[in-house]
Amino acid sequence: MSSKESEQEIDLRIARIKNELAEAEARLKNEIAEILARLKKELAEVEAPLKKELAKAELQRGYIRAAARQKEILKGLLEQKPRA
Repeated sequence: MSSKESEQEIDLRIARIKNELAEAEARLKNEIAEILARLKKELAEVEAPLKKELAKAELQRGYIRAAARQKEILKGLLEQKPRA
Protein backbone atom coordinates (compact mmCIF):
# COMPACT_ATOMS: atom_id res chain seq x y z
CA MET A 1 0.00 0.00 0.00
CA SER A 2 1.48 3.31 -1.01
CA SER A 3 1.41 6.40 1.11
CA LYS A 4 -0.96 7.93 -1.46
CA GLU A 5 -3.51 5.14 -0.84
CA SER A 6 -3.04 5.47 2.88
CA GLU A 7 -3.68 9.21 2.68
CA GLN A 8 -6.82 8.59 0.65
CA GLU A 9 -8.07 6.07 3.22
CA ILE A 10 -7.42 8.53 6.03
CA ASP A 11 -9.22 11.28 4.11
CA LEU A 12 -12.13 8.91 3.49
CA ARG A 13 -12.32 7.98 7.18
CA ILE A 14 -12.21 11.65 8.14
CA ALA A 15 -15.01 12.39 5.67
CA ARG A 16 -17.10 9.52 7.10
CA ILE A 17 -16.54 10.70 10.66
CA LYS A 18 -17.47 14.28 9.71
CA ASN A 19 -20.62 12.95 8.04
CA GLU A 20 -21.52 10.89 11.12
CA LEU A 21 -20.95 13.92 13.33
CA ALA A 22 -23.15 16.08 11.10
CA GLU A 23 -25.90 13.45 11.20
CA ALA A 24 -25.63 13.16 14.99
CA GLU A 25 -25.76 16.95 15.32
CA ALA A 26 -28.87 17.08 13.12
CA ARG A 27 -30.56 14.37 15.21
CA LEU A 28 -29.73 16.20 18.44
CA LYS A 29 -31.02 19.50 17.09
CA ASN A 30 -34.23 17.77 16.02
CA GLU A 31 -34.64 16.13 19.43
CA ILE A 32 -34.02 19.44 21.19
CA ALA A 33 -36.57 21.17 18.95
CA GLU A 34 -39.14 18.45 19.72
CA ILE A 35 -38.49 18.75 23.47
CA LEU A 36 -38.79 22.54 23.33
CA ALA A 37 -42.04 22.31 21.37
CA ARG A 38 -43.46 19.84 23.90
CA LEU A 39 -42.39 22.02 26.83
CA LYS A 40 -43.91 25.12 25.23
CA LYS A 41 -47.17 23.24 24.71
CA GLU A 42 -47.18 22.00 28.31
CA LEU A 43 -46.42 25.51 29.55
CA ALA A 44 -49.29 26.93 27.51
CA GLU A 45 -51.64 24.29 28.93
CA VAL A 46 -50.65 25.23 32.48
CA GLU A 47 -50.33 28.96 31.88
CA ALA A 48 -53.82 29.51 30.43
CA PRO A 49 -55.77 28.39 33.53
CA LEU A 50 -53.33 30.25 35.78
CA LYS A 51 -53.85 33.46 33.82
CA LYS A 52 -57.61 32.95 34.09
CA GLU A 53 -57.34 32.49 37.86
CA LEU A 54 -55.11 35.55 38.12
CA ALA A 55 -57.66 37.62 36.20
CA LYS A 56 -60.40 36.44 38.59
CA ALA A 57 -58.22 37.29 41.59
CA GLU A 58 -57.49 40.77 40.19
CA LEU A 59 -61.22 41.33 39.68
CA GLN A 60 -61.99 40.20 43.23
CA ARG A 61 -59.26 42.47 44.55
CA GLY A 62 -60.91 45.34 42.69
CA TYR A 63 -64.26 44.50 44.28
CA ILE A 64 -62.66 44.33 47.73
CA ARG A 65 -60.97 47.71 47.24
CA ALA A 66 -64.24 49.25 46.03
CA ALA A 67 -66.08 47.81 49.04
CA ALA A 68 -63.39 49.17 51.38
CA ARG A 69 -63.72 52.64 49.80
CA GLN A 70 -67.51 52.49 50.15
CA LYS A 71 -67.13 51.46 53.78
CA GLU A 72 -64.84 54.43 54.45
CA ILE A 73 -67.27 56.80 52.70
CA LEU A 74 -70.21 55.46 54.72
CA LYS A 75 -68.17 55.68 57.91
CA GLY A 76 -67.35 59.30 57.11
CA LEU A 77 -70.99 60.10 56.36
CA LEU A 78 -72.13 58.49 59.59
CA GLU A 79 -69.58 60.50 61.56
CA GLN A 80 -70.84 63.73 59.94
CA LYS A 81 -74.51 62.95 60.63
CA PRO A 82 -75.82 65.15 63.44
CA ARG A 83 -76.84 63.19 66.48
CA ALA A 84 -80.42 63.62 67.54
